[in-house]
Amino acid sequence: MNTFDHDDDITLVEQNYFGSVMKENIAGVVSCFTDDCEVVIYKGNETPRRCCGSPTVGQNPLAAFYEQPFIDYETVVEDFEHTIDVSAHRCASNFNVTFTPKPGAAHEDVGPLRYTNSNFFRCRDG
Repeated sequence: MNTFDHDDDITLVEQNYFGSVMKENIAGVVSCFTDDCEVVIYKGNETPRRCCGSPTVGQNPLAAFYEQPFIDYETVVEDFEHTIDVSAHRCASNFNVTFTPKPGAAHEDVGPLRYTNSNFFRCRDG
């Protein structure tokens, strides 16, 4: 049973998950997910990318999703707006994110990229 409340969900999303993203802490990011998680990343018209906490043959590991962005970009996530359903253990988070290319990165000449984004979390087991 999930004993998290509204504030716990915000802490999980803002501090634990996105805090680890901004610190480039892959282990911290992955620790926010269950072993049997599946993360689906939708980006425009591209084919959705799927990553799994415990991948089987042919599946992408969750940690792999973060490796290249951490090499190429400094990430800042801010301006959160959350919609939380505590009883259903779900959280929708809207936010702004800025990716600033690191020196020597392939897209360094492009400069910072700013997006408005949404993530949807289904929480369980704390």
